[in-house]
Amino acid sequence: MELGLLTGHENLARNYVQFDWPDILVDNPTAQYEATMHFVDTVVEEDEDNLSTILDYLELPMKIKERDPNLFAKLFRQDQLLMDEIRSRAVFNLFDVNNYLMRISEAVDDDPALAIGSMKELLESLMKHILDAQSEALAGDERVPDLLKKTQMVLSLDPGQVNASVKGSKLVKRTLSNLGQIVDGIAQLRNLYGTGHGRLRDAGVSPRHARLVVNAGAALAMFLIETHEHHQSDST
Repeated sequence: MELGLLTGHENLARNYVQFDWPDILVDNPTAQYEATMHFVDTVVEEDEDNLSTILDYLELPMKIKERDPNLFAKLFRQDQLLMDEIRSRAVFNLFDVNNYLMRISEAVDDDPALAIGSMKELLESLMKHILDAQSEALAGDERVPDLLKKTQMVLSLDPGQVNASVKGSKLVKRTLSNLGQIVDGIAQLRNLYGTGHGRLRDAGVSPRHARLVVNAGAALAMFLIETHEHHQSDST
């Protein structure tokens, strides 16, 4: 009845507590499940926002987080959704990229420094794969900002490639320039707080810092992947 009030479906909820429903449901787990799912399906179909109301009322996210942190991350964390999308791209079904994704997923809450370091390494690996697919030669000692500059060039994302006569060209140039700031920021955070070269630095970095880095890095990775796929489709 409380859920009925919260979701505006008092009458539907009342159907489950009147007449012989209590007798049917008391000793019948299957009937309990079916009745509950019928109620949830009905109110969510009416308004998708009711799903959040139901989850909050049942405190389901916190219960799942306590019992199964990995399932919680998969269901409720935006950074996990982005990384699942990266993982699903067949063109980058590569061991090293998937290895970094797995490491990040497991480390954001328990080892944020590792998550930051792994996101930097994921971007580095991803850009190398894109450059290789674009037949761009690599010296082997490029830093992450240098890799991004080369990647932007081969994907026509370099600010200098924007035609000044194009409407909003200044805004486009500024946006593309900001990609470099994201990568440079992640690289610097990794040097300050992340893991790498056999060292571990833990100077108060928290899961919220790691989540910021992971979200920014994952969004950039998806943008680069989609742009690469667009170039690949145009060339075939």
